[in-house]
Amino acid sequence: MGFVFRFFLQDCYFRTFGEHFFTTLARSKPSVSKTLVKLNYGDRAWNTYPISKCADGRELLFIHIPKCGGTSVAHALGWPYNRHLSTSAFLFSDPERFAKAEFFAVFRNPLERLGSNLMHMENKGRSKQIDNREEKLFAELGITSENLPQQIRKLLTDRSYQKIYQGTNGGRSGFSVMQSDYVTQHGKLLVPNLFTLDRMDLVGEWLTEQVGKPIEIPRKNASRQRSPLEEDKELEAIARERLAPDYAVYDFVRKHGAVHAGTDEARELAEIVAKTPRPSKLR
Repeated sequence: MGFVFRFFLQDCYFRTFGEHFFTTLARSKPSVSKTLVKLNYGDRAWNTYPISKCADGRELLFIHIPKCGGTSVAHALGWPYNRHLSTSAFLFSDPERFAKAEFFAVFRNPLERLGSNLMHMENKGRSKQIDNREEKLFAELGITSENLPQQIRKLLTDRSYQKIYQGTNGGRSGFSVMQSDYVTQHGKLLVPNLFTLDRMDLVGEWLTEQVGKPIEIPRKNASRQRSPLEEDKELEAIARERLAPDYAVYDFVRKHGAVHAGTDEARELAEIVAKTPRPSKLR
């Protein structure tokens, strides 16, 4: 029942304000975000989220961005689940505790992430794991692996198509909130330890150092492979314009393999994030 109620609240918020709650937290001034977090979460963010311990006793939290390999990371840490929460929820509900904790996140090629989310919705529609209203919406989208590039292009450029997509739970959490919205707040990068999905080996190595015991995340190293979707140069150009903040983080982290707290790379990335403008909404 709690799961259904959360989706109901998410649906109401989206229909009222036209954007995901996490997007509001990411783009708003700290005073606004702090008020919203206090009203929406109170202390529940810290009390209900799975937290590991670093070898030195600090709390270790993983910011789970949807469709970015988070389930594999959670299982590697021994967590049966891991919710999708914006870093702002932790920052503004307990700033002192936030300052002492270690945070990390995994980014994914933005085009791949859109494609994965679309295909996930299509698969759920065919398996009838959702209610009749969403089955109808999935049917209207007509997603297949063959027309996936065309579907992504429409999603990035056609507002009427976006409205159909965003009428589903997967659509709101997938496209309506960018990856960067989970780890930034008003242009400030909140998560200093960042990795990419194609280098899960580096995530495992870093976690092993942090927790003081072997952590292995099964994932083939594909760091030198280009996504088939990237071969469509026009589509990639559109995605880079519409998802500029996501690409700013992903490109930088992928170039360096990983970014760690307290390094020159982390400081440089923070400057890049602060200078990257958010794209305007489609009308």
